[in-house]
Amino acid sequence: MPGHESQHPPHAGPTPGFSLALRDFRSGWVDVVLRLAGQKFDFSASSVANDTLRELAHVAGFLASDVRGSCGAVFWLEPAGFELRALRGDEVRLELHESEHAFATLFEPRLVCVAPIDETSAARAILRALDAVRGEVDAGVATGAWHHEYPVKIVERSWFALNARSE
Repeated sequence: MPGHESQHPPHAGPTPGFSLALRDFRSGWVDVVLRLAGQKFDFSASSVANDTLRELAHVAGFLASDVRGSCGAVFWLEPAGFELRALRGDEVRLELHESEHAFATLFEPRLVCVAPIDETSAARAILRALDAVRGEVDAGVATGAWHHEYPVKIVERSWFALNARSE
């Protein structure tokens, strides 16, 4: 939504060691650039098995909350996959898992990297990545290039929780 991000508090910068960019929604695929713990992962993910954008919005909402546990988003590469998982226990961290075989979940995942994070900064990074592509997602849904509606309500709730936490 144009101007949507301006409603949110300014941010000093990304969580060190974590960034996310989404681009080029086409034929059910999206290009993803994810940086975590000094490593860069650049891949294309399919929207056939799951709604990655909705899952990312849930991860941001989880990070904006005080709930202990974990929440993840799967990137299906057909047949392989990645999962970005946020975990909150004694510390908050992001983990990236990969599997040679995946669908909506990973089969026999392997931990690729892990990094402790500032949950507020990480949630903002995810939500800003989602906000940046809303127009492209809406256009992709209209033309059939993308299979899932933009997760408006989840993103809005996640921003609300994040802003309430920051106050």
